[in-house]
Amino acid sequence: MTITELKSIALGLPPEEQAELACDLLLSLDSLSEQEIEQLWLEEPSRRDAEIDAGTAKLIPGDQVQSRSRSTVVTQLDNEAAPPRVQPPLARLK
Repeated sequence: MTITELKSIALGLPPEEQAELACDLLLSLDSLSEQEIEQLWLEEPSRRDAEIDAGTAKLIPGDQVQSRSRSTVVTQLDNEAAPPRVQPPLARLK
């Protein structure tokens, strides 16, 4: 199974299960050393470049990214007092 296939499956999960999976994945990173994390960050640009060259990356024009980012920030500020729609299972971290 490729990472693209795995992402597709994960994104098809209900929001609560996506949040749980995301939490578990983030927690799993805690077991990496600083050197391992740094190496992953160094490898990331090459991986993304290879995806672009292979035509498997979904490219989004910069103006669309900026527009979406602004919209997201405005929405978050507008809903600042509102509770989040999905509560990630972070209680087990405490």
